[in-house]
Order: sequence, then C-alpha cells, then structure tokens
Amino acid sequence: MEKTADEVLVFVQAAADVPYALGLCNDASRSGSRVHLVVVTVESVYDFLVSLGLDAVSVDFIPCLLLSYPRQPWRILQVRPALSRLFRQLFAGRKYSKAYFFCAQHDVVTPYFIRRLAETTPVFVADHYGMPMRNEVRWPLRVVLRWLYLRVVTGVWFDFAEAEQVSTSYWISTFRTERLGIKTIRLQPCAPLLLTTGLWLGGGKEPTVLFLDDDHEKSPEMLDYSQTVLTLVQTLRDRGVKVCLKAHPRSGYSKCLAPLNLPTLPAGCPVELLDIRNMAAVISLNSLGLARTAKEGQLGLSILDIVAFRSEEVREWWRRWIDRHSDNRVLYPKNLEELVELVIQSPVLQGELRVQ
Repeated sequence: MEKTADEVLVFVQAAADVPYALGLCNDASRSGSRVHLVVVTVESVYDFLVSLGLDAVSVDFIPCLLLSYPRQPWRILQVRPALSRLFRQLFAGRKYSKAYFFCAQHDVVTPYFIRRLAETTPVFVADHYGMPMRNEVRWPLRVVLRWLYLRVVTGVWFDFAEAEQVSTSYWISTFRTERLGIKTIRLQPCAPLLLTTGLWLGGGKEPTVLFLDDDHEKSPEMLDYSQTVLTLVQTLRDRGVKVCLKAHPRSGYSKCLAPLNLPTLPAGCPVELLDIRNMAAVISLNSLGLARTAKEGQLGLSILDIVAFRSEEVREWWRRWIDRHSDNRVLYPKNLEELVELVIQSPVLQGELRVQ
C-alpha cells in the first residue's frame, strides 16, 4: 500500500546523529506525522533505535554496500545494481514530505539514495560536525580514480578534500549537495533519554565514572594503551570508584577490558542522550562524546597525556581537536594519580551538583 506524504525520512549515519534524529521524531509526533529512520552501516545504532520501541516510527538498516574505493575492482559492476535493489526495497511506493541527513563527508552510500529521493522530495542536510578540511590541494591520481569510481556507481558528484589531520594522505569525500538544491539547516538535539531508556547512571552510594573506549589498543600511534587503561580501571576501583564502560558504536571497545566484566552501556546509544549529571566524571582518550559532555558542564578527563604516543605531533593534533569540540573544557591530567584525585574531588561527589 502506498504511503501518504505525511511521512518524514531521516538517514542516521552515525551515533552522533541519534539525538538530532530523535528530535525530528518528537517534532513529527507533535504534528501527527510518521517517521522512517534509515540507519546507514552502524548496526549498533540500529539495534539501539529498535530497542526504544518508538511510536509511529519504522527503522531500517543499510549495510555497507559501497566502500570509498573497491578492494576488488571487478566488484564495481555489482555495486550499482545492489544499490538500485535496496532503493526499491526501502523506498518504493513511499512518499515523504521531507528527508533529512546529517553529514556530507565520509559517507558514500547515503548520497546515492539522496540523489534519487531529491527528484520528488525536499531534502535537508543538518551538519553538526563542522569538519575542517584543506580544499585548495591538487588531487593525487588515487583520489582522481576514487572520484571516477564513485561517480560511475552512484551517479553522484563528489568533491575530495584533504582532512586537517597529522597524516597528509587522509582524503575525505564530500557530497556536492548544492548540485541537487539541498538546503543546509540547523537542528536541536532531543533531551536526554533517562526515563525512556531506563538507564540510570550514578547517583547511588558508589561513586561512578563513565569510560568511553574506542578500541585504541590496535592503534599504531600508541605504545601502551592497553596497560594504561587496565591500570586506570584498577586504580579507580581501589579508590572505591565504579567504572561503567561505553564502547564506540562502530569499532567497539579494547578487548583487554573484557576480563574485567565492567557494567556496559549499549554501544549504539550516544552518551549525549544519557542523563549523566550524577556521574563523577566522563573519561576517554579522544571521544567526541567526552568533548560534548564536557562542553555541557560535565567533568571531562582525557588520558591523552597519560598514554605514550609514538609522535608528539599526533598527541597535539588530538588535543586541538578535543579543545575545539569542547570549548577547551576537557582537562588533561598528567598521570593516573592526578586523574583519580580529580575524580574524587568532582563537584558531584562533593555534593555541589548531585541530582536526586
């Protein structure tokens, strides 16, 4: 049966998009519209959204059908038919009043669907990332070949820019939204989902910190990440502090933490959605969730100066990144003893910010 045009389509491309997608769900609910959420490649986010059981909301998942560049060139011929089949499966017979997505960079799957939907549906991009890039750089041959590949299989015009990272070989695709007349807008995220999810963090007799991990033990940039985080958790436990683990939605968490049996939050639930005002601190190496919660007033502690890096240039790049996203509100203890003392002296544990 054909859907009526009072349905709103929202592409969720990363966990950080979820608060904004749920804000759109709230708006649609007030106006009596249905919402079609389509999660792109991040399965943990799909699982989390399904678990919420939202009224008048359907949730679908798009797997990773298209890489930025094919590892097996002969698969190029298989990609476009696969995208076309999935388009018919998800969107055939549906009419939308509006469609939204959140990021024009990195993601090369969503633009294919946006290009086709834009023929009949008003499309808006609500970019909340603000990713800095160097655009005035000549493309190397490998980037030219990647651009040609994506143009052939998606029919989309992409641009490429060099990301402002330590590595000068890090190139990011950018969806040329202006060619389709897509408007850029600003959205507000929804409020924390304390009651909706039933997740209550902190506030009991046992002081609690939230540790955001991103499986950095595999990173070639660091020398002792695994040992550092194991010592960190044990030191906090020895001081009577409970450690709650939140894994990265895409990459999970460092396997060295598995034997510790830490209480774990759903990977696909963004930390921005959790009411963590009773947490003593949020601790991480370089998480966007750390930066954003610190910006909102939570005690945010980065272990950037505790972990040993192979290059000080890499460490300082991440410091600038964290400072930019947190408005310079994240603290950088120099050792584990200083970090633990900052946790113990947290305004929450001192009774200044405790929420009953």
